[in-house]
Amino acid sequence: MNKKNIVFGVFMFFACTNVFASININMSIENNHPIVNHYSKKGASTELTSFNAKDYSKRNIQSNYRNIDKFDSISVNIPVLVNFIQSSEHHLSIESEKNVLKNIKTSVVNGTLIITGHDITKQMGVITINITSPTLVSVVVKNGSKFIGNDLLCDDLKVNVSHHSRAQINGYIESLNIKTDKHSRVDLSNVDTEETVRSKE
Repeated sequence: MNKKNIVFGVFMFFACTNVFASININMSIENNHPIVNHYSKKGASTELTSFNAKDYSKRNIQSNYRNIDKFDSISVNIPVLVNFIQSSEHHLSIESEKNVLKNIKTSVVNGTLIITGHDITKQMGVITINITSPTLVSVVVKNGSKFIGNDLLCDDLKVNVSHHSRAQINGYIESLNIKTDKHSRVDLSNVDTEETVRSKE
């Protein structure tokens, strides 16, 4: 076999490979490919190159540190993951894609850190907010958000979880007051407490 035949054979192999790949992609879109169809139902782009919430390697994650006033309560109103750790300082940082950061609003009103925003959906992938504070007396978690309290040491703590949200509390809390609705849940498997009061909305 001469050199020209070898080169021609290699060329035809790659040409055929690209043609079949193109056919497979078009057939996947036309036949409601499960991945594409899952996100298109929620208003996302149907392009195969569009963002997949499970593919973090394609995401341009940035950290945004914000100055905040003193607080001892937290209210989370958007679908984000909040990691809270008790510390001597009040601290807040957000990990998300750059174009999402501007949509997340944080403010302290009457001692409550309020986390809200607009155009925030679960299809954007996990948006993580890391928070520290010396004390915590109240947490409100709603609208698809998740709160994780790590190594807490509190006298009294009120936790209100609703609207398809979750909370996980770890540590020692002398008196714990939990309020949930039927679409939300609280994990207390790693909590030591003297008194727990639970109620349903």
